[in-house]
Amino acid sequence: MSRFMQQFAGKIVAPKALEIQELEDFGYVCSVYGSTIEIKPIGSPAGTPHSYFIPSFIRPKTGNISRIGQLIMGKYFGKTTISCIQTMDGVTDIQTVPLDTIILYGTSK
Repeated sequence: MSRFMQQFAGKIVAPKALEIQELEDFGYVCSVYGSTIEIKPIGSPAGTPHSYFIPSFIRPKTGNISRIGQLIMGKYFGKTTISCIQTMDGVTDIQTVPLDTIILYGTSK
């Protein structure tokens, strides 16, 4: 598995993935068994953040709690699909959001 893991590094710009936040702003309820974050990768142009999913059983190796403005680096592997549901006037709509899954990470203080 380790040969397929990819690395990431950047700055946390939002405590929730943009795709999830936008759906929740429109009244969707998203089932997230862990957390999502939005990161601006190091060296990327402004306005090019990337969203990730962190499973609930993954803890930062540094022991620091993740917050906006922190630097973060780690490894991700595969994707996790988050389902978001909205029921309006008896009609149910389901949207899915695939996010890269963080399997190892640490943050700055």
